Amino acid sequence: MRRLALDILTRVEHGRFAEGMLQDALSGKPTEKADRAFLQELVYGTIRRRGLLNAVIAAYSDVKLSKMEERVLAALRIGAYQLLFMSRVPQSAAVNETVEAASEGRGARNFCNAVLRAIAQSATFAAKETDSTRSFEISAGRAATFDREIFPPVEKNPAAHIAAKYSHPESLVARWIKRFGVEETIALCRANNRTPQVYARRNSLKISQQHFLAKLKSEFKEVRSVEGEMVTVTGGSILSSTMLESGEMIIQDPAPAKVAPFLAPQPGESVLDLCAAPGGKMAHIAELMQDRGRLVALDSHHGRVRLIEENRRRLGITCVEIIHADGREYARGHAGEFDRVLLDAPCSNTGVLARRVEARWRCGESQLRELTALQAELFAAAADAVRPGGSLVYSTCSIEEEENAQMVESFLKTHTDFSLDESREILPHHGTGNGGFMARLKKTEKAVGE
Repeated sequence: MRRLALDILTRVEHGRFAEGMLQDALSGKPTEKADRAFLQELVYGTIRRRGLLNAVIAAYSDVKLSKMEERVLAALRIGAYQLLFMSRVPQSAAVNETVEAASEGRGARNFCNAVLRAIAQSATFAAKETDSTRSFEISAGRAATFDREIFPPVEKNPAAHIAAKYSHPESLVARWIKRFGVEETIALCRANNRTPQVYARRNSLKISQQHFLAKLKSEFKEVRSVEGEMVTVTGGSILSSTMLESGEMIIQDPAPAKVAPFLAPQPGESVLDLCAAPGGKMAHIAELMQDRGRLVALDSHHGRVRLIEENRRRLGITCVEIIHADGREYARGHAGEFDRVLLDAPCSNTGVLARRVEARWRCGESQLRELTALQAELFAAAADAVRPGGSLVYSTCSIEEEENAQMVESFLKTHTDFSLDESREILPHHGTGNGGFMARLKKTEKAVGE
């Protein structure tokens, strides 16, 4: 499993996504449940904590990280992750088996062995941090402390300290400090490092709330309601519920589950979901429409369109028309046809960093510029599709102002026939799940005689 984890992690560094590679690696193989869980935690945890692991490795290595072979550095990261975050793994296994998987060369194995053993011998564990530069929290009631400085003092360089200790890019941390301040940025980074819970929402087209909860309680030890009809469970994985395959429920986080009610579609209306994949919001819209009316769900990627179709079929939705097309072209070609339009725009994903583990390491200023340019184009096109008197909801899973409030402000300056009805920002450290943004805009009715 460690060798497989190394293969996946080295590919992630070249732009691949861990989730897809894990699915491919485990698909159809008779792998023990415990081995699957071990591999998933090792991969996701190592990516999530990469910045902190780099800081620890750098403190115990005579070789700079930039000079290390890619696979050797990946091996050191997964070895350090096991030593520090996976207390059930014996130290000997964390070191020896990781070293064995690291490289075919004796020199590389000896180097990995020396660094990992130095980390293991230095680390001590207690209930809480004892020094801000040498300690960090692993989980509630457990912290690691080292015999030397790992992080720069927060007083001298807050962004560098937070970036290393809470494992985020320094440029992103610096951006958040300017907006939120040091303490709130720490809270945000801590929230992004949580292992995300899995939430589900019932499909109101197939099952009542009473029967939904009763069936869940028969399958799991405890069922907890979150923010209305969202639920999470203990005593098992909600992903194993029979209701998922039957279409009686859908996996969805509390933040995106707010978007469809914010759009407020009504039965019989004409609604456009402009960037609909994988189909969670599409399904929620159809439910609120009671599966009556016209719902067009569109995406520009073939593979993602198939995900919408799979969700439509499983959930038993009949009012939706699924289209593969460029949203900008489609919206402009169907001017004034829709009562309500949802633009859930492609974004930097900074509101969902706990779940999309690679995203924090790929979010830079150049990416942000490209995304905001695309968002502005989609926003303008979506406006064309709204009928006079209709509504347009713009949403993202970002918490960056350029993609959210500033994008809406810029749009309104050039689209004077729209007005802002309401906007909401959800921050990950202020709630139970992901973060995001949504704004509802109204299009003016045509003047009499126009």
